[in-house]
Amino acid sequence: METLIALVDASSKEWQQIAGMLKEHGYSAMSTGKKGSLERLIQKTECRVVIVDLDYCTADNRFFRFLKTTRPQMNIFAISGRPFHPELKEALATHICACLRKPLDADELLFWLKAVLPGGAHARDPTPPHGE
Repeated sequence: METLIALVDASSKEWQQIAGMLKEHGYSAMSTGKKGSLERLIQKTECRVVIVDLDYCTADNRFFRFLKTTRPQMNIFAISGRPFHPELKEALATHICACLRKPLDADELLFWLKAVLPGGAHARDPTPPHGE
């Protein structure tokens, strides 16, 4: 089974780029558009990772607290072009697993996905083992 990854509030171009990269590596991804859609999605699916674009999403500490309270096993990643988000101090300290800088580096995102998902979450690694 593929791991479902939801992307919240990213621009179309960024979403297509991230979704394509995730698909290449065996992950199933979908865009939720807005926060309300995400709340419905996590109640209906086994979404394991949520990627929140802080440049487009008006999320606050309460939103991230709600996500972790609703689905404690879900991992939250944030992406942003800004280096600092002092308004999200609590969320960054307790709820967000990783905050990735734009432009998003595919290797970094894949590293974090493998780090938080058991066994790489059934995603395939296109890199052959050494010696093949």
